[in-house]
Amino acid sequence: MTKGFTLIEMIVVIGIGLVILTTTTVLLLGGQRRVVKISAEEQILSDIRSVQTKAMSGLGAQSISFANNSYTTDNYVVNLDNNIQLTTTFAGSSIVFLAVSGEINNYVSGSDTVSITDATDDTKRVIHFNKYGVPILEN
Repeated sequence: MTKGFTLIEMIVVIGIGLVILTTTTVLLLGGQRRVVKISAEEQILSDIRSVQTKAMSGLGAQSISFANNSYTTDNYVVNLDNNIQLTTTFAGSSIVFLAVSGEINNYVSGSDTVSITDATDDTKRVIHFNKYGVPILEN
């Protein structure tokens, strides 16, 4: 009598292994995408707060300008992932913080948002600002 596995047993084991591998890969890639989105949101919020702090510290009015998937502040451009898109309702696609007070220059209620959209799954997060320049990230 020979010892070993039959062809049917081998096919079943390989099939189970492929199902586990596929499921794991899909779950890991979804997690990576979430990390990219969260990282972009946190980076944008941090840079907005930094620009406002500079304005409040007496360095004069400071601004941050938004483009499709990048933004500019202090003469440097921050490029985000190609699937992350930024849109804003601020005039001229930029926010200007006034010196010392840190308030938003020419604030208009209703024109006070920056939207972060992930093109891969069309999820959108919106940052609202009050007239004092405080960013509030909505879910």
